[in-house]
Amino acid sequence: CALPICTVILCHGFQGYAYADNGVATAHFVKEGYNALIIYQRAHFESEGKNICFGIKERYDCLGWIKIINSRFGEELPVFLYGISMGAATVLMTTGFNLPQNVKCVIADCGFTSPYEIFKSVLKHIFPFLQIGWMMVFIFAGYNIKQYSTLKAMKKNKIPVIFFHGQKDAFVPSFMSRQNYDACIAPKELYLVPDARHTQSLYTHQNYYWDKIREFMKKSVDGTFEKEEYQNYEKIEIIIENKDSENKAV
Repeated sequence: CALPICTVILCHGFQGYAYADNGVATAHFVKEGYNALIIYQRAHFESEGKNICFGIKERYDCLGWIKIINSRFGEELPVFLYGISMGAATVLMTTGFNLPQNVKCVIADCGFTSPYEIFKSVLKHIFPFLQIGWMMVFIFAGYNIKQYSTLKAMKKNKIPVIFFHGQKDAFVPSFMSRQNYDACIAPKELYLVPDARHTQSLYTHQNYYWDKIREFMKKSVDGTFEKEEYQNYEKIEIIIENKDSENKAV
């Protein structure tokens, strides 16, 4: 294992099944020698809660899981946050808290910026339903879909973030990851995959995907991002395939 023993907390997407959404990622992290905590977000499967809150309240749950991990293993061992789709929004919003120093980096694949913006994107052709949905959520779920966003978290976040997004994503527009990237004030990398659909980058470019994550995780624990020259570190790559079907970036 290239890193010290560590724990990765994996968050699934909207109405997702944890093992289906994050089974491949979990297998990868376990193979690397890491602990993997696969959680069900609130109101999914056997988890408590009646309402899905698109990260606004789930961030508190993620913070709770971090505290549980640290109570069991101590704050000396690194913790990483991995999320896809709504799970990516959850882990990004979680960085808005003052997190323990052993939370080393966030991996966000196809995350949206806020419940309001993803509702607006999905319901853009049926305008009245956005307004009705907004009111229904407030009345029955008890929260405002505009009250928090990943952008607010990114503007105060101090934890390095690596973003992935397929540019053929028909559910969460890839520009949302670019907005999250632009708002992030911590060291950051963004990888855009032209031929990948929603959360499919790890399948279309598996080796490249995990190589970049492995490198980023290593930098987050070996002190690289704490060096002065990395304080404003940022990187964007668009992944393409060459004639030999090998992955490369431009």
